[in-house]
Amino acid sequence: MKIATAAVSVVIFAMTMALRFLSSVRFTNDEYIQLAGAQQMLFGEWPTRDFLDPGLPLSYAASAASQLIFGRTLFAEAMLTSVAFGLAAALTVVAARRLSGSLLVGIVAALMEVAIFPRGYSYPKMLLYAAAPLVIGWCVERPTVWRRTLLAVFVQIAFLFRHDHGLFIGTGAAVGAALAGDGVRSSRVMLRQLATFVAIGIAVSLPFLLYVGLNGGVVHYFVQGVRFSAAEAAENGLVIPPFGAREGLERNSEAFLFFLFYALPLIAAAVLALRWRALTDTTRALLASLIVIALMADRGFLRDELSTRLADAVVPAVLLSAWLVGQIRRISWRPTRMAWATVAAVLFFVSSFTVVTIGNTVEQLNRASLFGGLARMPERFVDRRAHLRDPWNDGAMPAGPSRVLVPFFQYLDRCTTSDQRLLVPGFIPEVPVHARRPFAAGRMTIIPGYLDAPEERRNLLATVQRQNVPFMIVSSRSRATVWAAYPELASFIDTHFTPLATYQIGEEGASVDVRVNRSMPPRGVDAQSGWPCFR
Repeated sequence: MKIATAAVSVVIFAMTMALRFLSSVRFTNDEYIQLAGAQQMLFGEWPTRDFLDPGLPLSYAASAASQLIFGRTLFAEAMLTSVAFGLAAALTVVAARRLSGSLLVGIVAALMEVAIFPRGYSYPKMLLYAAAPLVIGWCVERPTVWRRTLLAVFVQIAFLFRHDHGLFIGTGAAVGAALAGDGVRSSRVMLRQLATFVAIGIAVSLPFLLYVGLNGGVVHYFVQGVRFSAAEAAENGLVIPPFGAREGLERNSEAFLFFLFYALPLIAAAVLALRWRALTDTTRALLASLIVIALMADRGFLRDELSTRLADAVVPAVLLSAWLVGQIRRISWRPTRMAWATVAAVLFFVSSFTVVTIGNTVEQLNRASLFGGLARMPERFVDRRAHLRDPWNDGAMPAGPSRVLVPFFQYLDRCTTSDQRLLVPGFIPEVPVHARRPFAAGRMTIIPGYLDAPEERRNLLATVQRQNVPFMIVSSRSRATVWAAYPELASFIDTHFTPLATYQIGEEGASVDVRVNRSMPPRGVDAQSGWPCFR
């Protein structure tokens, strides 16, 4: 069975990686948060020390490392996300097979995860949450100090990818570590094991805490992170989706999966309680940790815009489903087993339909050109690679300012140096990425409500004033709100930057303004555009 599981996992990895890469036509602007941070690191700057980091340092580092390997284009990010999704699917096969006792269930769990097509930037939510039960299970099976330490290292890795991943997985890991071995039978042992794991976790996190402490302070960092998360939560609150004949197929699919994802950990907890004595110590500890992770992930991920958020919580859902199916297979009385198997089959078919609907799976398969036959896959891979390696291919850019700014990006390539920055008020992190220039002010986005207290506004302005910033780019959609939220910055821009060009975005009347810093003397004039050159 181990050989079969390994072989199937390799096949699932290869298929998922190919599918994700071939369907990578373009990235959403949310993914450019990671790309902008990665580019800033490649320019020699570090999160927290040199630019604002809301808690994604390892996400930036992973994207930067991929660009060092594959080149500084979108091709590198496509390779990173494709490999990560492939690994996540392979790990899901292994984890679901162990939880259910069935390789077929493991395959189905992985296919459901792949079919819902999470956004590219969500790859840590697939990879980390698929690996978590394997690492936790390995630790609680024989809870030595060495294994607890490696589990704490894994939690720290999750924390550095995004802090809420560390919180969710870390809480589940702490539950598993506390209940391991005799912890399920003795509260004294449980508390001792919990304290030991927490102490190991703190020790493992000391290097990062020291780094943060030397660059602004630990308390300041976490207070800032909490405020940033609160602003994000206020903007994307919990939404209870409605069911009904008038809601349409997609809305009903969202509602079905939303309630199913919340129900699964509750059902699993009930089954765990009913079968507590029949289960091994390892299974008890592992399932308790997985239930906690699922509940926290559901609450943290399932917010506004469920059509994209549901995919973020799919891994804990399919793993709990796999375990529940395994428990059905262990029911001894045939009529009861068949009754529950029927319920599971109905839920499976409905879930499959809703997953395909939410993930736009058919459209994604068509985008990957898989219906054209396997023989043309090498050719399609070469075409997609060329598509993603072109830095100014508007077909690879997200909708919005970057597409119309290509002439400006080409001008920057001719007339600025790589250490000259772009000030980008609003939410347009894709602009510095496609311009291949670092962002100014230590912020890839400057948004109302996000760390805009008076002292933070003054620090932002002071950072801009000491940097080499020849250009400012702002969209008409965000100019008024940003100017109102950051009056000091707005006054500085209006005083020191003069209009250079305005580009229309689509047919909706929106535009993007480019202004040039009149305080910086040019070194010449660009022959093609007649604009000032600063190199």
